[in-house]
Amino acid sequence: MKTMYDSFSSNYDRFVNWRSRLDFELPFIERELRGIGPEPGSVHVLDAACGTGMHVIARAKKGYRAAGARHGLTLVPARYDAARAAAVEDLEHHPELEHDEEIWIRFTEDIVRGMGGDGPRVREVAEAITAGWLHSANFELYEDVLPVLGRLRDEGLKIGLVSNTSRDLTAFVKHFSLDVDAWISSGVHGKVKPSPTIFLAALELLGVEASAAVMVGDSLLDDVEGARALGIRAYLIDREGRFAEREDALPTLLALPALLSA
Repeated sequence: MKTMYDSFSSNYDRFVNWRSRLDFELPFIERELRGIGPEPGSVHVLDAACGTGMHVIARAKKGYRAAGARHGLTLVPARYDAARAAAVEDLEHHPELEHDEEIWIRFTEDIVRGMGGDGPRVREVAEAITAGWLHSANFELYEDVLPVLGRLRDEGLKIGLVSNTSRDLTAFVKHFSLDVDAWISSGVHGKVKPSPTIFLAALELLGVEASAAVMVGDSLLDDVEGARALGIRAYLIDREGRFAEREDALPTLLALPALLSA
C-alpha cells in the first residue's frame, strides 16, 4: 500500500485538469480570504488540503500581478512560468559566488519583464517583490513538505536547510514549525550555492560527512551539481516537469523517503 501511495501521489498532477479547476476554485478562495481579512498581509494561509500545492503556485503568480498594479504595470500571470524559466536560464552568480542581493533584484526584473512589464517601474516592482521575500508570512509551504519532513524524522535522519537568501531562516523555521536540526543562509554565510563552503558549513552544523549526506533542491546548478562536487548524493525537485528525462529528478518530495531507505 505504501508503494502504491508513493507512486500515485508523485503523478497526481497528471490526472487533474488544473486549468479548469483553478478557474473555478481560485475566485472562491479569494472571496473567502477577503471576507476573513481585507488588508494585504492580514491573513496567513496554510495550504493543507488535498492536492499538490497548485493553489499556492497560482496565487503566487497573481502576487506578481498585484505588485505590478501597485506600480502602474500590467503583468500577465499566465506568462509567469515561462518568464521565471527564462530568468533562471539567464541567472548569473557573482564571479566569486559572493552573496549579492542585486543579482536577485535583476532576476526578478527579468520575470517582471517576461510577464509584460516595461520601463523604469520594472525596477520598483522587482525591489518591492524581493523585499517581500524577507518576510516568512509571505510564503506558503508546498503541502508535501511537512509530511515528508515528518517521515524523514521518523527514520532518525538529521535535516538541514541551505538557502540562497537574505531571509532570517531562524524566523522562517519558527514561523512554519519546521522540525529541522540546522540551517544556513547565504546572507549570513557570505557565499551562495554552488560554493562548496556553504555546503561544508551546513555539514559541520549537522555533524555529517559529505559521503553520508543527501541534498535535495530545485536548482540543477546550485543544488545538484554544487552538492555532487563535494561527493554529496543529490536529487532535483522538478515540480514543473522540465527535466522529466533525468533519473534523479523528482516531481515532488513524496518519493524521497523511499529513495533514502532503499
